[in-house]
Amino acid sequence: MESCWKGLRTVIHNWRKHETVMKLPKDDQRTKVTPWDYRRLVQEVTNKPGIKHPKHCGSQLLNVKLSVSVNKKSEQTSPQMQGAMVEKRILEKVHSRFIVSLAYAFQTKEELCLVMTIMNGGDLKYHVYLVDENNPGFEEPRACFYIAQIIQGLEHLHQKRIIYRDLKPENVLLDNDGNVRISDLGLAVELKEGKTMTKGYAGTPGYMAPEMLKGDKYDTSVDYFTLGVTLYEFIAAKNPFRNRGEKVEREEMKERMLNRVVTYPDNFGEHAKSLCDGLLAKEVDQRMGFKNGCCDEIRAHPFFKEINWRKLNAGILPPPFVPDPKVVYAKDLDDVGAFSSVRGVALEEPDKTFFDEFSTGNISIPWQEEMIDMGIYGELNLWGPEGTIPNDLRRESILEQPKSSTCCIS
Repeated sequence: MESCWKGLRTVIHNWRKHETVMKLPKDDQRTKVTPWDYRRLVQEVTNKPGIKHPKHCGSQLLNVKLSVSVNKKSEQTSPQMQGAMVEKRILEKVHSRFIVSLAYAFQTKEELCLVMTIMNGGDLKYHVYLVDENNPGFEEPRACFYIAQIIQGLEHLHQKRIIYRDLKPENVLLDNDGNVRISDLGLAVELKEGKTMTKGYAGTPGYMAPEMLKGDKYDTSVDYFTLGVTLYEFIAAKNPFRNRGEKVEREEMKERMLNRVVTYPDNFGEHAKSLCDGLLAKEVDQRMGFKNGCCDEIRAHPFFKEINWRKLNAGILPPPFVPDPKVVYAKDLDDVGAFSSVRGVALEEPDKTFFDEFSTGNISIPWQEEMIDMGIYGELNLWGPEGTIPNDLRRESILEQPKSSTCCIS
């Protein structure tokens, strides 16, 4: 373990020697990459020519953490800030090999940080469209494997009374072994006790269910409509309601999704068509989905006849594709991750109370040592209300953590 932490520091040291900078999209200013950005860039770093990293340092520890930061200067009501708080709260409650895991959350003087499993294989949008641009999309067996894993992740969320609302290929990430996990839960909503439905417009145009577009109340069924759109896109390499590259106005897209009958290209088999039709049903009572507390109705569909669900759940079903560890599955560095930050933000008392809810968990000793060695401990030296010790530094907090809040590495 110690060699792995030293190895990561070696990677960061060599990266710094190359004086790497990143461009901020708003004003094109160049800014130094901060230490926590390296979490997200470690895949890019270890594959960059001329940068040395230890061959005997296990990739599991190098690649297990990902830092996502949100600047505290954002308003508490901003989508970015609310999304970070929602994602943190929901990730604490879920524990599935099919959903990206939260290791812990903490705050610096300027940022809120989520530390999660890093998925080196990239997102499935990249794999659908850009890995083989002359032959985009997946063959049915590969699409079937990914959809099966997504179903298991959705089922877990729905059993926790959580509606995802933003399923799309871009939010499904591939790990080193070729398995996928759902990510980006910032638009998810948790149903209140005793409630079975919610209301609100959230998601991505071209993926949202008809009942949401009409402003009606909805339940978990909206996630299975987006699952149908995602399955269609995996195989057809296009959205079912627009051609690839076509620009469609929001109202036109809404009209198509409410009224257009989905047609299928020739590479769709009968079982794939049947499953898509069941998931893309415009009427909720006709749509396949989460019923009687599970997704057995979908799992029983003949499209999944080759899937061994027990092996899939155990993580021992061989994936149809394993990422090349020497390849960066992102179009450019901006897709791997870039952060903009503002220093010296003065926080009001209500802000501090709001942010105190964010830090959670017990930061492991190796991570604390790394923070000190990297010279950023001062940025992390934040105290709780009235000088109390924050959650992430309390020794007792590790005993209070439910099993579901620990990081699962599969």
